[in-house]
Amino acid sequence: MTKYQWGVLGGGQMGYAIIAGAIKSGVLDGKSVIVGDPFRTKQKREKWASLGATCLTKNEEVITQAKYLLLSVKPQMIKEVKEVLSSMKSDQTVVSVVAGCDIEKLKATCGQAKVVRVMLNQACLIGHGAAVLCPDKDVPKVDFEMIEEMFKATNGSVDIVLERSLDAFTDGFRITKN
Repeated sequence: MTKYQWGVLGGGQMGYAIIAGAIKSGVLDGKSVIVGDPFRTKQKREKWASLGATCLTKNEEVITQAKYLLLSVKPQMIKEVKEVLSSMKSDQTVVSVVAGCDIEKLKATCGQAKVVRVMLNQACLIGHGAAVLCPDKDVPKVDFEMIEEMFKATNGSVDIVLERSLDAFTDGFRITKN
């Protein structure tokens, strides 16, 4: 049995925006969240703690204590958390917002956990974004519905797509300069 409903690896702006939005909307209770991050500044730790979240610097403790894991590290940091992710169990689900990390790679990295890949736009940082969710086939319906509810509370606009459609969908998120 897990102690926390949600764990977060990567306590930066994106992870914070998602969890804070879900807490503010009443979808999550801050006391059900545990965050793993180096917390290089006192302000960053205090920001998370003000939500009621438990803050740790050891990712291993986060992974062993959470049912759902929001993976919000920068893409180049995946190698640094790969070893701890490999110990995840079949009753856990990883929700990844890591750009460029497809479901196949996530499943190979995250032990026995189920995986949901998410693409967001920057507007989620102010609670008015769009999210695209792409679950692997093993994610139970009840778990996916809860994840979907969290992203709807945080972003407002949520679509569910097959992974092969993800790049085409997210092209709409990009702004090009002429």
